[in-house]
Amino acid sequence: MRFGLRGPERPGGKGKPPPVINFRSEGRAFGNGERSGRALVPTSGFYEFTGDRYPKTRWILRGVDQPFLALAALWRAGAEGEPDAFSLLTAAPGPDVAPYHDRGV
Repeated sequence: MRFGLRGPERPGGKGKPPPVINFRSEGRAFGNGERSGRALVPTSGFYEFTGDRYPKTRWILRGVDQPFLALAALWRAGAEGEPDAFSLLTAAPGPDVAPYHDRGV
């Protein structure tokens, strides 16, 4: 699958919109269907960056004593000739992610 759902077309037809790689989950309900739905993305961890200057400090966040994490995502079937795609769901961060970022996956 391709990482990033295609966003809505831009007004005036000014080129393809950038892909949506993070999708806010608050106030929304997601179901499953034949061409779109919910998914879990297995990963060994993910990176967050802190600091005001380059190079920023890089932190890897992983599950405690677990070999992998499963991140919530949405998937959508691709249009004719395009691959299926997914986007990670985000929400307010938990206490483990809050020191590193204002959103959590």
